[in-house]
Amino acid sequence: MKHALKTLQQEPWQVWPCRLDGEASADNRAMVGAKVLLLAPDRTPVAAFRGAMSSDHWLSVRDGRGVVWFCGDLRGGGWIALPTRPAASLFRAVPAPDLLGTRTPTTGALAGLEEAAVEVATSETVWTWISEQ
Repeated sequence: MKHALKTLQQEPWQVWPCRLDGEASADNRAMVGAKVLLLAPDRTPVAAFRGAMSSDHWLSVRDGRGVVWFCGDLRGGGWIALPTRPAASLFRAVPAPDLLGTRTPTTGALAGLEEAAVEVATSETVWTWISEQ
């Protein structure tokens, strides 16, 4: 846990569009075993993680497409927070390369949600960068 807390002190937060999936565990319905895919601008997954988050936070990401804040190393894991509930939804993510699959973007109705998430992530990143200068 000390190493995980050190990550929060030393690493910057990054905004990422994401796909979020998961299911409630049988023994604790309040928590969801979450699968998080961080998406590139073309909507292909660039990193995959497993972790746990409260079911109401998991459900707040409509249709499993949205934006997350990530703090850590994409190769080894880190912390993920939802922009609307950053303090309460922070959780330790563990890499899960098996989740990357074929690396093909989503098609159909959910593609629009991913496009919107990419736009939000990009605009928040640029705004943060400009305001820190």
